[in-house]
Amino acid sequence: MFLHELKEGITKAFFMECACLVAMMEGESAVQIMQKQGTAADSSDSEALNEAASAFAELLAGLKQGTYKPNYIPYAKSIDRNELSMLKEYAQELCKNSDYSTSRFQDFIDISLGDDYAESYEVDSRGPSSSGEFSSLAALFYKETKQAVKKHENDAQLTQSVMQSIMEKGATLQDLDKNTLQYALLDMPDIKWQVFLQVLKDLANEKQKHISAMTQKEKMVFIFELLGMGYASGKLEQKEHSLIKEICSVLELDVEYIDELNEHVAKIYAAYTEALKIINE
Repeated sequence: MFLHELKEGITKAFFMECACLVAMMEGESAVQIMQKQGTAADSSDSEALNEAASAFAELLAGLKQGTYKPNYIPYAKSIDRNELSMLKEYAQELCKNSDYSTSRFQDFIDISLGDDYAESYEVDSRGPSSSGEFSSLAALFYKETKQAVKKHENDAQLTQSVMQSIMEKGATLQDLDKNTLQYALLDMPDIKWQVFLQVLKDLANEKQKHISAMTQKEKMVFIFELLGMGYASGKLEQKEHSLIKEICSVLELDVEYIDELNEHVAKIYAAYTEALKIINE
């Protein structure tokens, strides 16, 4: 709606990264998505659970030692169809009335979220492209997931908590491989929140010079549109709200603006929903 007000290319790229963070903050976990067709695991099968616990211990060791490369794509799996559509609309809006390329910004979603992500990127007069001075979102998640695991290596209850989480989400014992275990580990609330905050901090540190140059108007637009991303899934979830507050702090914008802006965004999306109902009658 107002994203064309963001002038600098790197500011536009930073917005897209923050929008991806908000989109990934809530939604179905990767384990739930993978196991929609599965049945609940039988927790009485001690042999299978012991094998899973052993595989989990091996996973933790590999993550800590760097012999097993984690991917953060489980978080990307939480992005639903409406949120992905919103990200693509943002890419178009960011290029309105400018020489920036819509396709560059849409490709930037893949650079940030895709399986074949880039390690870094730069922004030129046409928009983002691979290889450059800025770390990609995926590369930062790789770095921070590994650090988060190290911080929890002495948590005696971690294995039990992860196993319980998998069972509750409908995984079968046959599904307890490294991928499923990794997904469940990274989706643990404390670990996920820690990872997201650190990634946000990394993004801001790399772009501090550009953030400091943003005007008050640009910062307000930034937060207004991120609130819109929160409503793309139907309603603004508490964790999304909390993350946007953290982004507000990074922008050095008074967090009180969130409630004021949220009131208007909520009205816009309520009106849109009601209009859609009438149209589809």
